[in-house]
Amino acid sequence: MKHPFQSSAFAATALLLSAATLFAHDGDPKLRDKQPMYAGPGWRNSALAGGGGSPMLMAPPSDFARSGVTLLSWLSLPDLGVPAGGNGNSCFGYTSPSGREYALMGTSVGTSIVEVSQPGNPVIVATILGPQSLWRDVRTYSHYAYAISEGGSGIQVIDLANVDNGVATLVNTINDDATPATHTIAINTQSGYLYRSGGGSSGLRIYNLNSNPAAPARVGTWSARYVHEASIFTMQVGATQKEIAFCCGGQNGGTVNTGIYVVDVTNKANPVQLQYVAYANSGYCHQCWPSPDMTKLYMDDELDDENLGITSVMRVFDISTTGSNVSLSFAGTYTNGNTAIDHNLYTKNDRILAASYRAGLRVYSTSGAGTPNVPVEIGYFDTYPGDDQTYFNGLWNVYPYFPSGTVIGSDIERGLFVWWVGTPPLTIDIPGGAPSVLPPGGLVLQAHIGESSPGTLVPGSVTLHYGSGASFQSVAMQANASGNYAAALPAGACGSNLIWYVSAQSTNGILWTAPEGASGDANLSVYGSTLASVASNDFETTTGWQGAVAGDTATSGQWVNGDPVGVEVTAFISPQPEFDHTPGAGTRCWVTGQAAAGAGNGSADVDGGRTTLLSPAFALANVENPVVGYWRYYSNVSGSAPAADTFRVDVSGDNGTNWTNAETVGPAGLESSGGWYYHQFRVADFVAPTNQVRVRFVAEDLGSGSIIEAALDDFSIQSVVCSGYATICTGDGAGNACPCANTGAAGRGCANSTGAGALLSASGSASLSNDSFVLHGTGMPGNATALYVQSAGIDHAGLGTQLGDGLRCISGSSVRLGVKSNSGGASNFPSAGDSSISTLGALTIGATRYYHVWYRDSSPSFCTTDTFNYTNGITATWGP
Repeated sequence: MKHPFQSSAFAATALLLSAATLFAHDGDPKLRDKQPMYAGPGWRNSALAGGGGSPMLMAPPSDFARSGVTLLSWLSLPDLGVPAGGNGNSCFGYTSPSGREYALMGTSVGTSIVEVSQPGNPVIVATILGPQSLWRDVRTYSHYAYAISEGGSGIQVIDLANVDNGVATLVNTINDDATPATHTIAINTQSGYLYRSGGGSSGLRIYNLNSNPAAPARVGTWSARYVHEASIFTMQVGATQKEIAFCCGGQNGGTVNTGIYVVDVTNKANPVQLQYVAYANSGYCHQCWPSPDMTKLYMDDELDDENLGITSVMRVFDISTTGSNVSLSFAGTYTNGNTAIDHNLYTKNDRILAASYRAGLRVYSTSGAGTPNVPVEIGYFDTYPGDDQTYFNGLWNVYPYFPSGTVIGSDIERGLFVWWVGTPPLTIDIPGGAPSVLPPGGLVLQAHIGESSPGTLVPGSVTLHYGSGASFQSVAMQANASGNYAAALPAGACGSNLIWYVSAQSTNGILWTAPEGASGDANLSVYGSTLASVASNDFETTTGWQGAVAGDTATSGQWVNGDPVGVEVTAFISPQPEFDHTPGAGTRCWVTGQAAAGAGNGSADVDGGRTTLLSPAFALANVENPVVGYWRYYSNVSGSAPAADTFRVDVSGDNGTNWTNAETVGPAGLESSGGWYYHQFRVADFVAPTNQVRVRFVAEDLGSGSIIEAALDDFSIQSVVCSGYATICTGDGAGNACPCANTGAAGRGCANSTGAGALLSASGSASLSNDSFVLHGTGMPGNATALYVQSAGIDHAGLGTQLGDGLRCISGSSVRLGVKSNSGGASNFPSAGDSSISTLGALTIGATRYYHVWYRDSSPSFCTTDTFNYTNGITATWGP
């Protein structure tokens, strides 16, 4: 995809770390700790993220530890068009007059404008190129964005007036100072003034946005101290309003007399320092932000972690407005004990959201268990999966002020993250859990939608999506009397897979899914009646598996069995896992090479060709619908030629003489960048199940050298048993509404004149060789006539159609099995003297049929003028 860059000179930015690169301050550790950016793709959760009705078939990242934070989407730096060697930096947000929301993402090459109105499907609008720099910052006023950098060129003025139409324009560059560099920027939108902080040894440079925001004029300077970052607010002080700047800085680039400088900038021509606030165990006063009620100030020190061994300490100050002055007094500290460096923080309501480098996003509460002086951590999302060490990598900034509640974060190596923080406005639950096995005749699926407040759900947005994985069909789910939403999962061949998920939209524009990672991480169900284990291996022992075979060409990284040793990582998910997959006591798996503890990336990866992991032969000739499943780990995104190789899974039915590819991972895609992922396939879809079925897993490094790592764990073969039955077409609100709203009890047909509705159940075996299948009708009027019917078709996808006092379940070719006179409202078929259902129904192995009972109800006044009703339905698949 070609990104809509503002300038064709983009290619010139490939020289990313030239001698002209400026430092934020002497020996800035961000440049010292700089790592290669993550080279793979990001992820979106939108059901139609690919556009044109095609789903974005990618599972969500599995290695981002999180709690209380939902990932809605992620654009990696390559997704944003940043060339190799680049980085991300700060971010901000803009909401247009129409209410559409945009992330402003700073990178080493410019400012990217990304629409996040549908946060699960971010859209890149434009990138405004700027000076190459590791550091960039951006803020907004009116319909303008103002971007600065340590690379110089003063202030870039970007017009966002037409951004809803996909247009963002660089309209001016303000370069009026001998020092063109700027470290951070702040805007007091209440007063209409812009403040440049830092850049060389600069303090504050002040500009008026009120008269001409496209060409702001310089109106003042405060240069008594270097200012690294400032937070400027209009405050009520006594009887007057004053504009107060809380400045983190000091002398000698902020390293000497570091602390908070409170400056009255009401008179732009003559700013006045009101107070200098030092504090114990100071390293480098970096950034501060007040509480919403302006009574507390929270501050991050960027170097106390590294220099003093202090762990993520947040300092809290009381803000006082005594007389005509504003002052701070120390109120306490808080730490979550994490070893990562705390960087930038912001407050919203009773929350503090902080970007903490290698620990990612951290969320704190100042209420409940926390207080304004002692916040407590209540959530997190770790954007740097490798570790939480004290280095300057990971999350740079966070922006929590979109009206929708969406939160964005900017990561140095990984790009733009879009989140929901806290309890989602909508929750989607499948009562009883997502079924792993579906009856071949299909199933009416119910979903419960929870709302944080009434009216949060967009009417008509609850949707069931199902398909094979390559595409999805979407069906609106209908509200029913049980308070749930229902739609039918389709019929399918026994042993085949169905991938499905449920989505719903909240009024703030966010699409929510169950499971959370859909469509890429959707539910996987197999058609059948039960699953039976045939073989399984957690690889705590090798048991017949072979880690090297004739013809392998790899010179290193051959498959071995053991407790995996993770490698030192940079921006990537570890190319080799640190742990196996088996839950509980498991420690071992198959892995490509074992590096020594502490070894660097690529020290034992696959090099020089291919390496094969070969299974023993499995006897599957007499196994009904064998399905192979496994957990795999694969990474090809680092090294000199990333995303160039693949990981192959092949199956053979003749002991390895001939092979058929069952799965290929890569060369691109999130599942090629590490993390454990599950996959399964039906053997019969690729080879005939014989007594000589083998599976092989091939990792290879071909062509230019790259870092290739793979692992395998928890291999299984299951038999999908196809004979069995399930309930369908109920009148309890799970399907279509009953006539007259005569809803029946759970699992039954519509209510009748005797009570809760008639129930059709089954017992015995739906087996052609041993047919003991019996249908049981209960809950019908006493002595009423009951007609038992079999059909090859199902009516209205298993939801039924209103007819008489009930729901008709069947359609198509039908067989009248027999008529019974109920005794006490109950009857069975077959009973004494009847032929078996398999004989009457002329059934064959694998046939799926549908059953229900039509019965008389002699009380027409109960509902309609008709005098008949129906039980629920039964679907059965007949085995050998």
